Amino acid sequence: MYVQQRKRLKLITPSNIPGKVLKTCVRCRQHKTKCDASRTDPLPCSHCFKKNINCTLDIITKDPNRSNDLVTKLTVDVRSLKKSLDTLINRKFKMINMLVEKGVLNVGKMTATPPISKIEACLNSPLETPMPLTPESPKSDTSYTINSHISSRAFSISQEEAVESFHNYHLHFNRYLPIFPEEFFNTINIERFYQQNDLLFWSIILTSYLNQPEASKYLHLSNHIKSLVVGKCWFNTPRSVYILSSLLILTTWPLPSEKYLNNGESISIKYLSLMKNISLQLGLHRSQFIDEFSHKTEINVSDELKLNNLIRERIYKFININSNYCLIYSGLSHLNYNGFQQDYIINKANQDLFNNNIDNEEDKYINSLLKISLVQLKLNENMNDIINDKKVYAHANSDKLINLNMFEIILNDFNKDTSPLLSNNLIKLSVEFLKLQLFVYSFSRMDISLVEYRRCIMNAIKSCYLILDLFAKEFVDIKNVNQLPVHYKFIIELTSLIMLRIHSCPLLNTLDDYHVLKENFQKAYGILSLNNDKAWLSINGRLRKIIEKYDNLFREKPQSILNAADSFFLISKMQNYLVSSLNYEMVWYIYQDWKNEDNSEDGKTQGINWLKFGLNEKNVTSKEIMDYLSNECSIFK
Repeated sequence: MYVQQRKRLKLITPSNIPGKVLKTCVRCRQHKTKCDASRTDPLPCSHCFKKNINCTLDIITKDPNRSNDLVTKLTVDVRSLKKSLDTLINRKFKMINMLVEKGVLNVGKMTATPPISKIEACLNSPLETPMPLTPESPKSDTSYTINSHISSRAFSISQEEAVESFHNYHLHFNRYLPIFPEEFFNTINIERFYQQNDLLFWSIILTSYLNQPEASKYLHLSNHIKSLVVGKCWFNTPRSVYILSSLLILTTWPLPSEKYLNNGESISIKYLSLMKNISLQLGLHRSQFIDEFSHKTEINVSDELKLNNLIRERIYKFININSNYCLIYSGLSHLNYNGFQQDYIINKANQDLFNNNIDNEEDKYINSLLKISLVQLKLNENMNDIINDKKVYAHANSDKLINLNMFEIILNDFNKDTSPLLSNNLIKLSVEFLKLQLFVYSFSRMDISLVEYRRCIMNAIKSCYLILDLFAKEFVDIKNVNQLPVHYKFIIELTSLIMLRIHSCPLLNTLDDYHVLKENFQKAYGILSLNNDKAWLSINGRLRKIIEKYDNLFREKPQSILNAADSFFLISKMQNYLVSSLNYEMVWYIYQDWKNEDNSEDGKTQGINWLKFGLNEKNVTSKEIMDYLSNECSIFK
């Protein structure tokens, strides 16, 4: 009976049902097991036979909206073809116009026909056959044009200008962003390079204009590059390492941003986040397994495998360096944008640096800069947690002091002869910049006495003076502050703000300290305003406006700054903004004065509480400082 019942089991094939009949049964497809119904037909498959059940082949019904999807896809393809065809027609039309114009010019320049007697003179030549004509070498009429910004006129340069700009970039800018080795520039073919990636080509041209006396070409080209980046990276999927190189250049020497943008809306911040995502998509963080990410991507720059790996690693390291520098200096938490992760390349760079396994000075410079940026990142992360995570850090003041002391020891070790960092002025400047960040965190409220706080102020001033000395040695031929990469431009900006803020507080020891501070500030401000061209100065207009407005406010109303807080701390209102707290603190004073400008107050000294700063009128030194600060004191005079 049981055997007969099993013999009646069969394979059921659905019929007269819309859809496609599969070769697997319903049960096997649901359980994701291999089905042998096609082999056992007309009997059930092996699994259904064991279960003693009929075996029914599964079907797939057609999607009724599939035709609509096909029509939509065809419509998109037709529009894309139409757009490409229009582009080709416009390009052909422009070429015809250019040829017509050149033809007209050549007709105008055509030389007159020589007289018949001069032509017939060749018949009297003693030579039986005329000399072969020597063809003229073709003139290089190659030019490069970019027209990506609709509202701006097209920008063009000749072949000679392009070669000169590349040479200028290699000579004055490449050393600060050495992602490409020397042989890359020595063997470069400009025309082929332009065809491979026009965005990197124009980024190098743009950067080379930063040390020019006028900013007209720079500002004109920057508008086109902004639109070109949108087209290359947002409208299309970037699949080339050259794109990352372009974005690195545009974040090392940032494009001018629109006015009154928040930090999170800055164009550099957007480029940084985009860069990080593209680098992970291309697999630059896993160089040993780069082939896993190489589908339809251009990850090779050179034909040599070793050189390719070197360039890709350098690019990935600088992506992390620029991201750390820019986000931290803007007062933004790094974790909100890129996340925090230690990967193979970053860990290997640290190990090579401390094990002294680097022979190339360029790679040691990159690894040293990366190490300093990682210390910045950790300091920023710890301070951010102390400010925002009150549950973990219940004793914020003591935790803050512990962290500041810990990082101060780390930085002091960096300055020792046994330090693994590269020993040159650029790295020394970066270490001092990290010290300045440490001082900015120290300027805000914490459990510290006035004497200890004065000592902290004096250490900050010494660091500022050292930075100016290093700047004078390293950047001798600088013509414009905008030609500084962000790693060093941020340093001179923060140095100027710190000296300006300290000058407006009665915490220095003697009056001579204020005069010395004023002299050094004017050196720093001179770097910020090196070029007198208004267009160049407008790029850094926000910082210069803050400095001038703050100085005018203190000169006219010193009590509005000195009486704003009930303590001697330099940062009391905006301490939650991390490294940018000092910047926002000074802006807050300016805003408060603008808000209360109807309530005019005089600047007499009796309105200032000098006792909270430890000053006494009976003390001669204190009296000199009080008179100096309350008598139309300006850091520019």
